[in-house]
Amino acid sequence: MSFTHSKNTRDPLPASTTSFSLKCASGTDLYRKPGENEIANAPMIYKSFAVNKFHSARVTIKPIKWARLWDQGGLVVMLPHFSPVRWVKTGLEVNDGYLNISSVSADRFADWSLIPLSEEDGRKEHTIEIERKKAGLKIYLVSGEDRKLTRGVTWFFEGVEDGQEIQIGVTVARPTKEGKDKDELEIFFENFEVKLLDDKLER
Repeated sequence: MSFTHSKNTRDPLPASTTSFSLKCASGTDLYRKPGENEIANAPMIYKSFAVNKFHSARVTIKPIKWARLWDQGGLVVMLPHFSPVRWVKTGLEVNDGYLNISSVSADRFADWSLIPLSEEDGRKEHTIEIERKKAGLKIYLVSGEDRKLTRGVTWFFEGVEDGQEIQIGVTVARPTKEGKDKDELEIFFENFEVKLLDDKLER
């Protein structure tokens, strides 16, 4: 099953979730910081489900030539019935010249965590998985059958009610502006999957 919705992009939805890409312009981000206006102009393609049916989601991020500070892409999950919208994004991000596993969770404000990758690992593809654990959300780096926990968001599903919407997809962002503002970042993905509690696998 293909993606069904998009935000902040005019590109057509990919025909498949098996192999696809997503582009963004300079000056795009998804972040929420005290004392500043929220930035939420990063492109996103996603599917929607009833939150009580969600179990997990994963995607593989292909290696590219990462160029700029804060270039990023990966999974995103949103609970739009909260105000402000509650969300988590996790994937790969450049910081201080290195590629990192990055995770950001947001309720009233957003936090940010990084796990640096070695230069060798930065040239590889990486599979990221998010999984619901009761009221929390856990984030894993997946390699074959091995899963390494990279982050836990203990409160993410606290207060949700059955039937409310959850949006799950991928996002990319290039917050910095260098040279022409139309400079684009394109990130390639493979095998986006969502697993529901009835064991139905959505691709």
